[in-house]
Amino acid sequence: MRGRAIVAGAVATLAVAAGLTYWAVSGEDEPFTVSGYQAMCQKPREYTEAAPHAGSGPRPVYIDGFWPLTDTDAKELSATERRTWSPEKPEKVQLIACVDHLGQGDFLRSCDYDSLLGSSGGEPFTLHLYKGKYEVTVYEARSGKRLGSTEIQGDAIFGTEDRPCPGTAVKPDNPRDNTKEGRPKPTQLREVLTPYVGES
Repeated sequence: MRGRAIVAGAVATLAVAAGLTYWAVSGEDEPFTVSGYQAMCQKPREYTEAAPHAGSGPRPVYIDGFWPLTDTDAKELSATERRTWSPEKPEKVQLIACVDHLGQGDFLRSCDYDSLLGSSGGEPFTLHLYKGKYEVTVYEARSGKRLGSTEIQGDAIFGTEDRPCPGTAVKPDNPRDNTKEGRPKPTQLREVLTPYVGES
């Protein structure tokens, strides 16, 4: 009987150890955060952590690749708007927006650079700027239901209205790589997503 008790105790100890190992490896003890919603953009699914889709807005949205807001963009929004467009609590999120790059969009401009304007080499070169083509797809966070999608062209390439070409650029090793594509501006994404989010 004593021998059996020792064996049973050893088995029980191994089972507990295995359970603790699984718990540590699986990461189930880690709290779910807002950034976890990015998995929706790889494979749509349900999230029990999310808030149900409300009948009226505003509906807080997680925007993949654009969360959290940059300091510059956050300053343009009120505290209420920041809770809608850059929610910090996963249980408040109602929508997930996936921003997928589709390819090169419309031509914007060509920018000439030489060593005085920031090129890494001594020879001048030209950088051709294009809008980037993107698709914005919106899902209900709780159910994973696809609500719709919109194609847009982003032209944010870190230039300004007074100086539309980037202030500095690195000369590419391959002349075929002398193009740069823009990304969507946060204001552009908010405009596209407002019909889903509702007014703040």
